Amino acid sequence: MSAARWESVVGEALERVRVIETVRVRRQETGESWRKCLSAVAPETGWSKYSHWRRRYEEVGGAAWERLLDRRVPPPRVVGEKVAMAARALRRANRGISCEAAREVLRQEFGGELTASDTWLRRQWAAAGLRYVRSAAMGLMREVGEEVEELHGGRGLALLAAADAETGSSLTLAQAVLSAGSERAAGQSAVTPRDEGEGVRDDRGRFMPSYNAEWRKGHAPGERDPRWAADAAKAQQRVLAELPLLAHRPATLAHKLLCMGAAALVTERRGFDGLDGPTGHWLGALGGNAYMPATLDKALAQLGPLNVDAALWAAHAGPTSKSSSATDATASASTAATATAVVKSRTWPSSPSSSGLAEASPTRRLHKPGRPRRAPSSQLPRERWKPPPGTRRSRWPTRRSRAPRQRSPSNA
Repeated sequence: MSAARWESVVGEALERVRVIETVRVRRQETGESWRKCLSAVAPETGWSKYSHWRRRYEEVGGAAWERLLDRRVPPPRVVGEKVAMAARALRRANRGISCEAAREVLRQEFGGELTASDTWLRRQWAAAGLRYVRSAAMGLMREVGEEVEELHGGRGLALLAAADAETGSSLTLAQAVLSAGSERAAGQSAVTPRDEGEGVRDDRGRFMPSYNAEWRKGHAPGERDPRWAADAAKAQQRVLAELPLLAHRPATLAHKLLCMGAAALVTERRGFDGLDGPTGHWLGALGGNAYMPATLDKALAQLGPLNVDAALWAAHAGPTSKSSSATDATASASTAATATAVVKSRTWPSSPSSSGLAEASPTRRLHKPGRPRRAPSSQLPRERWKPPPGTRRSRWPTRRSRAPRQRSPSNA
């Protein structure tokens, strides 16, 4: 017996002595029954167990705590280190093996007297880190030793954050936006800002209901107002150099772009509307702030007037050499020219006089030389339908229509 186990057994014996002596003192002071005294002192101890302790306590010889020691001896352990190694090898070879199957194999190998309980097997497997994995026969195909960890609640976004931090994709896109946006703002010519009018904002600068009325002046119901104009037209009415997006740090803008791309992974609602609920907090797993929908909407609205879509595509595709770019441009131009020539030759002639079809419609497909011309469907001879040979004609419906039956006044 180990020292820790011996201290535990002695402590239990001393506690039993205390219960017996306390119950005896209470019996002498109050005169209550033994059962009532036991319930008051140790309600968790049963009467039969207390009676057994009391008989052991009243025995002659030795100290009281020695007479109340737990003399039970645990059964001998038959399982050795070789059996433990074999059990771990079985689980390592088949991660879906059960305790019953492993015990049967161990008994066949080490003899029928083997006593390996389910608890002992699970303890050995857990100490070796051999987690349970469903086998292919149970409907899940996995390799031996493969462990799959499922991340719920948006924790999978941490993997995207790690990949982005390693590749630096978002930071590259942000730098491309800031560079192209600054050039666009520096090359902006004259700006004709639109007059918002008076009384459209309150003291805190927020828009009032009259703001929409100013936009709708001179437009019929259902007609588009200038707010629906293209971003190129809106850029002529705004000073691009004053856009807050251009004052962002590259890291801040990179995180906003990453949140925009990951928004579809945490919500199924349109745009960024789903980020105002509990799922919006999952964006914090990306390593930054969990931006609100209005913040991302404003940042996305400022990317349009800056016209940075080409810069984003170029940064996303990666650096390319000038020779390859020129080759691709030449190939694209030649392909487009070839496709245009093919379309013109197969759909309509470039000029009626050159092809001799002055009366042909420009949308009519021309006849290709070398292929027999097909007659129109209206000029093809029609054959009368006949029933298959060997069948009675009465079994097949006729195409003659019967005249509607006239109802007599008596039947009406």
